[in-house]
Amino acid sequence: MKSAEVRDELIRALRLDLTGPEPGSVHEREELPDEPSRWYIGGFLVPFEASDEQKCDQTSNEELFAAGDEVGADDSDAPDRASARKAFLPSSIGLSVLTSAGLQELEAEVTWGDYSLPAAEGEGEGATKRAGDTWKREPKRSVLRVAVTGNGSKPLPLDLPDSGGLKLIVTARPADGMERLGLPAGTRSISVFVVNYRKPAPDERKDEAMAFQVRLTVRGKQPFVPRPNATGLEAEDWDERVADLQYRDVVEFVVGHGVSARTVFGSDGECREVSTEWVPRAAVEKVEPTLMPGVELGMEALAAMKGPDELKSALAPFPLRYAEWIGRQRSEVFEGRRAETAQFLLRDAELACGRIATGIGLLSDPQVLRRSRWRTGRWPGRPGAARRCC
Repeated sequence: MKSAEVRDELIRALRLDLTGPEPGSVHEREELPDEPSRWYIGGFLVPFEASDEQKCDQTSNEELFAAGDEVGADDSDAPDRASARKAFLPSSIGLSVLTSAGLQELEAEVTWGDYSLPAAEGEGEGATKRAGDTWKREPKRSVLRVAVTGNGSKPLPLDLPDSGGLKLIVTARPADGMERLGLPAGTRSISVFVVNYRKPAPDERKDEAMAFQVRLTVRGKQPFVPRPNATGLEAEDWDERVADLQYRDVVEFVVGHGVSARTVFGSDGECREVSTEWVPRAAVEKVEPTLMPGVELGMEALAAMKGPDELKSALAPFPLRYAEWIGRQRSEVFEGRRAETAQFLLRDAELACGRIATGIGLLSDPQVLRRSRWRTGRWPGRPGAARRCC
């Protein structure tokens, strides 16, 4: 098994452990001996009208450390109690996307799991779970066509069929104030939420009114409009200005509310589908140096060269290639503050390029050469001198 396959299997196991089975998995009709809200730490929605006791995350009040038994030992002293603050479980999750002016309809798909106990005599407030009873999961799926022609004045509620009270809440409004990001005219902002409006169940069976492993997927026939990152567009901090310039091509297609989001790209590179993600993942690209034919930058190869002429011949093309790269960057057209930031950076790059060329030229000086090379772990011409870094 390849390392990537091992990684994917570990992620799959982690998701199963934290939030439960995904649609189509072998565990989608699982049975649990305990309440699923205690079995899983996330991925579920409690009824919007549930009591504070049912909405409260009971695990948030559990103590992580117990008091020590030894008296006077620092490590055994009981830690200070954190301030009492209740953590409430979510009743809704949502996604927001930008769409073009011509898009009139979206498809919303919601999948979830309902858990229930076997029927028992004396149902009601006094009913209790019988020994041996398990919570059985029933997979659910609902798909709706959603019109997105509104002006944002009033959210549109839509009942999810066969859900017992789950609803979609949809808002559509013009993306006003975002012209500075270069968005196409008529761009609209669409938000789609899944809300649990089920009637709360008695405490003993409260999980029967919850929706578990909830996933919302939104699809459009036309590609979603990418939204550039405007964090550093008008920033005064220099690092943020540099990041804004260097990552100007980084965009987002979806924003999650109460949950992370995942983007799906088609074979044409366009995004027409987004979905919620309770356990997000991201690929970190490998950083590799640019290959420059005719330039030797390997430290071991440079250290093995015999004299200044060989070293200069191997390194001389480096500042030339660097200068060519700087010239290509100057051909880029920027506006406003990005143009100002680019000019500062290119001036620094030209200064660095000149210093590199000067340093390569100084290798003809024997003193400079001796202080810039290694040989057999000692300094040349200084028998017995210890290796050190300069």
